[in-house]
Formats: sequence, structure tokens, C-alpha cells
Amino acid sequence: MVLKRTWMVLLLGFLFCMPVQNTVGAAELKGKVTAVNGSTVQIQLDGDLLPRVGDPVTIGFKVPGLGLVPLEGQWHVSFTGTAVVEAEPSGTAPQPQVGQLVSIQSAQPGSAPAPASNAAETAFNRGEDYFHGRNGVAQDYGRALASYREAADLGYAKAQNKIAGMYDKGLGVPRDRVEEVKWYRRAAVQGYAKSQHNLANAYFNGSGVAQDYGQALAWYRKAADQGVPQSQNQLGVMYFKGRGVAVDYAEGIRWYRKAAEAGNATAQHNLACNYIEGTGVARDYEQAADWCRKAVDQGKTGCAVMLGMGYEKGAGVARDYAAALKWYRFAADKGNPAAQFNMGIMYLKGHGVPRDNGMVVHWYRKSADQGFAKAQYYLGTKYEEGIGVPMDLDVAVHWYRLAAKQGRNDAKKALARLGRQ
Repeated sequence: MVLKRTWMVLLLGFLFCMPVQNTVGAAELKGKVTAVNGSTVQIQLDGDLLPRVGDPVTIGFKVPGLGLVPLEGQWHVSFTGTAVVEAEPSGTAPQPQVGQLVSIQSAQPGSAPAPASNAAETAFNRGEDYFHGRNGVAQDYGRALASYREAADLGYAKAQNKIAGMYDKGLGVPRDRVEEVKWYRRAAVQGYAKSQHNLANAYFNGSGVAQDYGQALAWYRKAADQGVPQSQNQLGVMYFKGRGVAVDYAEGIRWYRKAAEAGNATAQHNLACNYIEGTGVARDYEQAADWCRKAVDQGKTGCAVMLGMGYEKGAGVARDYAAALKWYRFAADKGNPAAQFNMGIMYLKGHGVPRDNGMVVHWYRKSADQGFAKAQYYLGTKYEEGIGVPMDLDVAVHWYRLAAKQGRNDAKKALARLGRQ
């Protein structure tokens, strides 16, 4: 046993010390399809050998008694990463499905590419200079892209992620969601957390790739495990909504909390909502207020509305109309339609301000103009009754109709009452 182990170590040492350009003979490489994006098939290989970029290969299935049964058409390798291969058909060819076991016949397999070199980092930094127009060069997206590609071809994941971003925004290239996803994937399979998150977003939204919550969940988890708070929050969303996984509020809360404690404002807002609703955690208005404050400090206006409601109703904090008004106004001035509507309510009830029907209409209109259905309905009532504005049934009907289109039953009833459906 010791002798056999020694020979294996020597053999492996010999193989790994071989120069990169040396090859072994034709080989059958086994793996599993992990993604199909457009015409590109991605395969995770079992061993240490990979085909080389540009090599023609045969892809097929192992069939007992028949051996390798190739897919029709010819394929060539477009990308190799650590144990990952992307191949594209040279012409028309059927594609395997995600999860299928495949075999690749390669005439010139080689070892996995070496880690990114100093040359890759230099090319990337040159791309950054052109992208941002710094260090004595003018901004030039075309040259930036060329430099990023140089680094990306050397396996530099940060450059691959940057290229994806350029396809996303159409900088130096036409916008192309399929290309964007391709480059995110190349960086993601190398463990680049930001690209893993972006690739997960693509699967979650069905952007550049077929919507697949299972794939989204897997990539969010990879990024979340590397501490990406946006991915941690998204995992919380998926567990709460049952996207790609069974609904599990406790697990959703766990991920929300991880992201919230890392400073993610959206997760802080989500956690506050759950404390208010008592979903996945015991209802706790004080905890909700604490998380809301953290989110508001980062400009999350929805949480400012929630704080305002807490102070208005005395939930989790002592009732304080002045404080409620402060938080409503903070969010309203930033364009939050719910806060603008609530400002109108404060003037209607005289909470922290004198009653003023003109100001009620003023704030209702700001909210209604942004499509807030509740504000549209109540603005309609003001025009119907002539309170704060001259009576005008045509204008009232206009607002009722807009609210009714969003499903407001009270608006539908108002239209029926006026005979103006």
C-alpha cells in the first residue's frame, strides 16, 4: 500500500511539474452540464485536464454497450477555467440539458490554466485608466474593453466581471444580456463573489438567461457564503417567497439578519417589517424601530415612513406627532408617495400641524401624481366634495378612474354612484 501510494505521488508530481505547453494524448474527459446559455454549454469536469481554448471537441453521452454517442454538429472550446469548460457549436447542434452527464473527446487536453499573472493585473489596471479617464489618458471605453479582454483572457476574474458590466450598460459595446451573463459566469466559476451575485440576479430575473430560481439560489448562496450582504438579503427573500426552495421564515430571517448586521439597508428594512408583522420572529415594535433607524441612516425612505407610523401610533416608541411629522416629511421630500399621502393625513387630522385642507390636497396630489392609488381615491373625494379645492366632478372622476384601474373598490363604487364607470 505504501509503495503504491509513493508511486502515485511521484506520478502526480511528474504530471503537475510538466510545462504547460506539453500535452497528453487524446483523452475522454467526463463531466456534467451546469449551464446552457444561448448556444454556449458550460461543463464542470471531474478531472484535472481541460481542453484548450479553440480546440475542436466532440461532446456526447456515454451509452452502455454503445460507448460515446456524440451530439450532432461540431463544437469548439471558447473558455476554460478551473475544471470548467465552455463550448459553442461551430454550426447548428442540439444542446444537452443542465444536469446531464457528458463526455468530451479532446485531442489535445492540457492542465488547468495557471492563476492570473502580473500581466493580467497590469492589463486590468490599464483598462481601469481608460475606463475612468485617469492617470494621463482620456476616457475611452473601446480601449478599456480591449485591455479588460486581455486580462480576462489570462483568467483575471475581476476583468471578466468588468466586461460583463460593460455589456450590461452598453459601454463601448451594444447592450447584450447574453454576453453579459457569459462574462459573469466566467468570473463566477472562478469564485469571484460579485459576479456570483450578478449571475444569480440574472437567473432570478430571467435576464440574458432563462429564469431559474434554483440556479439563482445556488449562486446567491455561493456569494452569501463569501459575505456578500446583497446575496444574503436575496436568500432571505427567496426563503420568504418560496423561490427555488420551500418557504422557511426562520431561514429567511437568519439571512436577513446576516445582511442587516453587515449594514445592508434593504435587509434592515426587511427585518424591521418582519418585526412589525411578527413573521418569522415575535412581533417587536422596538426592534422594528431600531432596525428602521439603521436603514433610514442610509437613506431608506420606506423605513422613514415606518418610523413615522410608529411615532404616530405609539408603536414601539412613545406617541409623538412632531417626530412622526419629521420622519414623514423626510421621506416625502425625497419623493416617497406613501409618506406624501401620510403628510396629507397629518394635515387632515391636525396631528403635529394645524388642520389645513389646502395642504391636505397639496400632499395628496404629490402622492397621486406618482400613482399611489389611495391618494388618487382620496384626492377624488376632495374634488367631489369641494374641500380644499373648488368642486369639480370631472376632475374627481379622473382620479377615481385612475384609482379604480389599480383595483380600489371604493373608487369603483364612487364611479358607479356618479354613473361614470
